[in-house]
Amino acid sequence: MRISDMRVHMLALLRIVVDIFHLNVEYAMGVTDIDDKIIARARETNENPLHLARRFENRFFEDLSRLNVRFPMVRLRVTEHIPEIINFIQKIIDNGYAYDAGDGNIYFDVKAYESGSLGFSYSKFRVLKDAGSWGGEVSDENVSGKRSPADFALWKGFKSGIDLDEYSWEAPWGKGRPGWHIECSAMATNLFGEELSVHTGGIDLQFPHHNNEIAQCCAHHSTVSWGHTWMHTGHLNIEGLKMSKSLKNFVTIREFLENTASPDDLRMFCLLHHYSAPVDFTERGIMDARSILNKFEALQSRINYLRKTSASEEETHGIMRSRAIPSLEIHRSITKAKHSVLDALSNDFDTPLAVRKLLNLSTDTQRFLDEASSVSRQKSGEKFARIDLHSAEDAWNVIANYMSLFGIRRFNNVQEIDAEPEEKNEGKVSILDIADAIAACRMGVRNAVKSSGETLSASQSTPILKWTDAARDSLLPILGKKLNDLPDGTYRITEWSERQQKLEKKRRKEDDLNRVEREKAANENAEMIRNTPAEEMYLKDTDKYLKFDETGIPTHDVENNPLSKNLKKKLMKAQRRHADRRAKLLEVSP
Repeated sequence: MRISDMRVHMLALLRIVVDIFHLNVEYAMGVTDIDDKIIARARETNENPLHLARRFENRFFEDLSRLNVRFPMVRLRVTEHIPEIINFIQKIIDNGYAYDAGDGNIYFDVKAYESGSLGFSYSKFRVLKDAGSWGGEVSDENVSGKRSPADFALWKGFKSGIDLDEYSWEAPWGKGRPGWHIECSAMATNLFGEELSVHTGGIDLQFPHHNNEIAQCCAHHSTVSWGHTWMHTGHLNIEGLKMSKSLKNFVTIREFLENTASPDDLRMFCLLHHYSAPVDFTERGIMDARSILNKFEALQSRINYLRKTSASEEETHGIMRSRAIPSLEIHRSITKAKHSVLDALSNDFDTPLAVRKLLNLSTDTQRFLDEASSVSRQKSGEKFARIDLHSAEDAWNVIANYMSLFGIRRFNNVQEIDAEPEEKNEGKVSILDIADAIAACRMGVRNAVKSSGETLSASQSTPILKWTDAARDSLLPILGKKLNDLPDGTYRITEWSERQQKLEKKRRKEDDLNRVEREKAANENAEMIRNTPAEEMYLKDTDKYLKFDETGIPTHDVENNPLSKNLKKKLMKAQRRHADRRAKLLEVSP
């Protein structure tokens, strides 16, 4: 599975609807286990098409599990709904909105649909005049009985030498298999009836696929609309181009998890972008997502440390947590964050704003702890702050609970922090507990050395301090943690794997690049665009393309194979962007 395919599943929309707004949802997912591409791939691998489809389906759901994505309640496979699909098509024919194009092919009649007495409109997502430009399926071009370019296949007749007997079914109009669009309409109708509350998918499926789903269901049910809400996720781009197999610029989920980051990093990356917006997939974007998770964990580590030290002071000096004066400011921040997060999620699932509000709460809580620690050090005779830890813990619980609800796995089992957490977790020791114990021991040794005055000579204290630094720089990373010393004498512990260290080192190297060199590169790129007309931009790529049309768009690859329509469309879009940028550069040229 590609990262782009996963985006709709990673956005936690189902979790938000069910766990935050407490709505009862029946969630089904369609599985296409029959189409032209599966047949072609099966021929290449000499594999049974159904076995091939099931193998990739299993890998898909394995990836869902790795990413902590909830499975659908119902999985709808096309090959298990052939009778329902045939009956669905027959009713569309009976209602007068489909025709037999010969050789077992059944086509949806868009003209009849538009001119019908019920007032149907085909133009849900795009006007009818554009319908013939979307390309349809390759095999459509060879169907002589097709009446209009806008018409699309409901049933594809059996073609000897192309189709497989075991992958074809008998129907009243002839042996064959379902077209691309009909499967979703028929399976959804069979499960949910005439009404569908929410339909999701990528923006690239909006037209023609979703448009045709609506037309099929309206023609079948004799209703003027179908599907109450349509939610489309934006494209995931790499270097300005949509991530796709045809451009060979895609990243698989497994490659990403092995080489780049964790499932939590990817989920946070998705949460930081609105589901309908196009997104540029960059390493820096993943680093930003990880940084936010680390900030949340840093707050958790700091509260854990302060809780343990305050518990020790209660035993030694009788300082009671309950005597601390509650912070009205932090409680106001908590209340504001709760309302703001719900408002954001209620406004078309604005997860980027919701995360920012939780980040603001984390920052407010850290500031509150900073100020409380600073005030305590000014009071004579007190080594520790009488900090209202309950307020800080309340803030952390809000953050952790939302992160868990959003599907961030590291917060899935977070229990509310209270005055006696040891009683709830007696006998259970986590990696974070071990790291925290090492950090606390290190902090105690360092403080003892620094407060020893002249008792220890420099030759005696230096090796000890070097040892404490080694514990920070070498021991804790083995546990996957990073230790940060804070000015107030406390510390923060965050996730820090070897892979993250390499990525951080790489990021620093990139950030340290000379600004002049970056500007020089940008100027050289602008100069290249300025000096290259759009119709000439591909002509130099002779290692990729052999033939070009009159506008400079490649038509054949280097092996003289015709380029697909989808690839040519993408190249045309890139050419238009080049032309637009060149025009702007020429406008500002002296």
